[in-house]
Amino acid sequence: GTLTISNSSALGTNDAGTTVASGANLTIDGTAAGLSVTESLSVAGTGTASEGALVLKSIGTSSPAFNELDGGITLTADATIGVPQGAATILGTVDGGYALSLATTGDLAFDAAIGGTIPLTSLTSDANGSTSVTDVTTTGAQTYGDPLTVTDSATLTGTTVTTNGTVTGDATSLSIAGNLETGDTVSNISSLSVSGTSDLGGNVTSTGAQTYTGAVSLAADLGLNGTGIEFKSTVDGAQALTITDDGTTTVAAAIGGTTALTSLTINGGGSVAANGGTITTTGAQSINNAVTLGADTSLTGVNVALNATVDGGQTLTISDSGTTTIGAEIGDSTALTSLTVNGGGSVDIDGGAITTTAAQTFSNAVVLGADTTLDGVNISFED
Repeated sequence: GTLTISNSSALGTNDAGTTVASGANLTIDGTAAGLSVTESLSVAGTGTASEGALVLKSIGTSSPAFNELDGGITLTADATIGVPQGAATILGTVDGGYALSLATTGDLAFDAAIGGTIPLTSLTSDANGSTSVTDVTTTGAQTYGDPLTVTDSATLTGTTVTTNGTVTGDATSLSIAGNLETGDTVSNISSLSVSGTSDLGGNVTSTGAQTYTGAVSLAADLGLNGTGIEFKSTVDGAQALTITDDGTTTVAAAIGGTTALTSLTINGGGSVAANGGTITTTGAQSINNAVTLGADTSLTGVNVALNATVDGGQTLTISDSGTTTIGAEIGDSTALTSLTVNGGGSVDIDGGAITTTAAQTFSNAVVLGADTTLDGVNISFED
């Protein structure tokens, strides 16, 4: 059956509890005035017309203009919560080992944990309204079809967290315990950490660190903006990647090793710890932050520009069919082991000095744009 209430105390007190069985529907109607319901609920099913076993509706002209549900919600079967119009806030926890679907033409906010005591199997929201969450735990996937707001240092725990719309924070951290797939931008967060793989489809902006533990796949040209961006695994995808980092960008594995990026730009005034071995692009590489080599490194692309210093007791090989630009000193603080530039292009040396403890090999034509000192053992020009 269907029960519609338009009074905050219609269900009684929080201690009693109300059960919405599968096939039934409870509508909290705040269109005259937003309601504040303290009753705890047990919910199952999709409702009488698949609009939701629990439906909360209001309008912007009512006072208050939204509904509040203060009691906890327990899922006793797969269930749907709907907000066909207006806005609603669920202040209590949501638990139960079942799937939760959100049908939101309006705006739905969860102020407490979802699945914190008993994880849900999955959480899915449609693409029509908006959803706001803090901690969410599922044993399976989480899919957010509408714009998502994350609050209070949110942690989303699931097999794969998919966000098809924008993700906006409240200037606190966002942690993903699982894999992440984004279809749009992530912004206004203090930091981002992803324990699994990341399939990125939009810009990610944080005031602090971004840590990608698993492999990163680029699904679109995008920018990562933060302070201390770390890739602990590979980065691939035939897209342009721009990193703006005023901290240390750490590259611990190959970039473009499986699928070359179209281009790579690193700027922002910080530094780069290049520990991953190889960076491969089909187009340009423009590295404008100081680089420290933590491993033997190969840069392969078309028009590779090193516009800040490069240091570290490792070998550096640049394979470039365009113009390699050396815009600052190489090996000044810590000499490289060796430097090789090949690929059939040319080399513009504008940085003043290149220092290695062993060989320097220039197989591409060299153009000096500044007074230059080459200090090494066995320096050869092969073009």
